[in-house]
Amino acid sequence: MMSEHRMIKAFARFRFCLGYLVAVLTLIGSHWTAAADMRQPPGSRVKMDVPGNFETSKLFSGFVLPVARTSIVIAELPTNRLDQLKAGLTDAALAKKGIKDIIRAKLKRDDDHVYLVGKQTARGAVFNKYVLLIKDGKSVAVITFNVPEDAIKDGFVTQEIVKKVFTSTSFTAKAAPIIKQFSLGYLGAFKEAGKLMGSAIMYSTDGQLVPKVKGIQRSVVIIAPSVDRVRVHDLKGFSERALKSVGGFTNVKLAETKGVTIAGLNGAKSEATAVSSSDKTLVSLVQVVLDRPKGGYYRLLAILRDSEKAKLMPHVEKLIASFKPVSG
Repeated sequence: MMSEHRMIKAFARFRFCLGYLVAVLTLIGSHWTAAADMRQPPGSRVKMDVPGNFETSKLFSGFVLPVARTSIVIAELPTNRLDQLKAGLTDAALAKKGIKDIIRAKLKRDDDHVYLVGKQTARGAVFNKYVLLIKDGKSVAVITFNVPEDAIKDGFVTQEIVKKVFTSTSFTAKAAPIIKQFSLGYLGAFKEAGKLMGSAIMYSTDGQLVPKVKGIQRSVVIIAPSVDRVRVHDLKGFSERALKSVGGFTNVKLAETKGVTIAGLNGAKSEATAVSSSDKTLVSLVQVVLDRPKGGYYRLLAILRDSEKAKLMPHVEKLIASFKPVSG
């Protein structure tokens, strides 16, 4: 006869399996609503027919299915970055990011698009990476569907789900309202220009996201909350590495890095000079990385043309000092 202890353990296993089965059946049985209910992440022009059990991400532009560790990440850039984004989707470029076994195909779409599937190992798990690139007259969007192998094996997410989401994806005329993760008490010479990538927001002197003259390096400030909650233990080292890896610049020379405290958050402030790859002008880089409550970080980056540095630096200092995180 089964002992009471063994009976309790058996019932606990049964209850866990039953709960897991219900979750799987719920996810598999999720249906799509009509096109009128297509969803846009905050600050995004991209709309897509996402199953109702996906949540809007609070950390990046896109959606998440936490129970399956699955995410849909949307990156939008001006159309003039199309060639750069396509270059980042070559087999060689993807291999450098650890993405392999790449298969390219076409979806049932009426536009010129890029669609590929690959695999990447991250944090001890194998992820299937489904990538779609689309464009219109204003923007280019790269949408990445990240699905763990286990989620596919267990039926949480299928290729049919991915393809249906990607087939429905398009641009809207107007971006959804931005939900900011921070506030600024001072802008000075800068104006909000709009969302850049993920949850990053750009501030420029003319308030325009795209430069009026192609190839001219502008003075801008970019504020980007991290897309995850992984704790940064070495803020100084992280800040210096991040500044050295800023894209679009050569000959980056670090000047100094020191500790700072802004809005009660510990951080590191790094300064450097560099040369813009677009117009070869000398620029000054000022970056502050702040430790984010509950993990992650806030990154504040100012890029100043050398000819405008004296005029704009006081505004940058006040803008950074006025930064405050928004809880949530």
